[in-house]
Amino acid sequence: MLNFPAVVNAIIAKFFMVRGLFESREGPSKAYSWIALITSFILTSLPIGAVSAVLYFLPSFFISNYARSTSTAGFVFLMILLFNWFAILFSFALASAAPSPTTAANILPFLLAIMSIVNGIFVPHAQMTNPWRDFVYWVNPVTYYVGAFLGSTLHDLPIECTSSDLAFFNPPSGKTCVEYAGEWVASSGGYLANPSATSDCGFCQYSNGDQFLAGLDIRYADRWRDFGIFLAYTVFNAFLAYSLFYFFRVRQVSVWSSIRSKFRRAPKTN
Repeated sequence: MLNFPAVVNAIIAKFFMVRGLFESREGPSKAYSWIALITSFILTSLPIGAVSAVLYFLPSFFISNYARSTSTAGFVFLMILLFNWFAILFSFALASAAPSPTTAANILPFLLAIMSIVNGIFVPHAQMTNPWRDFVYWVNPVTYYVGAFLGSTLHDLPIECTSSDLAFFNPPSGKTCVEYAGEWVASSGGYLANPSATSDCGFCQYSNGDQFLAGLDIRYADRWRDFGIFLAYTVFNAFLAYSLFYFFRVRQVSVWSSIRSKFRRAPKTN
């Protein structure tokens, strides 16, 4: 997500340059159609997204997750690849709808803010207010990317709290930490750092990554569901790129002109 704005802006700039050439030369001369323009952009950009996914995945995953299973590594690579393709097709859809690079640059920060903030990470889903909790969260494509990515990478990952992360309490006299709080810890999750101690019992809220993700409404069992939904959003971006280009550039429909015409006062009749 950190390089998402830079990637989108770079693709949009290139798209507008080629689009201007098409609309001034190839389009009027009937050299090729607008469908060929969009299709060629997609077919040449997706392999670049695949190469960049490999270059990003190898160091970012294996440096920090070298001991994870092959299935986890494969799924994480699949999500990185899909996110790159999502960014490419999202850029095409935005550029197809915008009349100028300036307009696209003004729309992009608003969309990025929604996708980056309302996905359950900065503010957990349960703590959101409406309409963010019941609508925006669920229609945000990044929600499903984050769910699939984190649900896979943090699944069964052991958590070890530092002393500053522990919650300390004292058991009744004559009882150890595990004798006093063992059943509660087993039912609520987490673990006791010093179960045999008789004072200053240290309690860690989480014992594995799944318990942490549960507070973010992310579950390992939903990873393929989230992958499928995010894939659908990616394909939908391609559909939007064709549809919006046809609507705004081929048919040349002006949304703002239509709005102004509806609010324009009708002439007075005598």
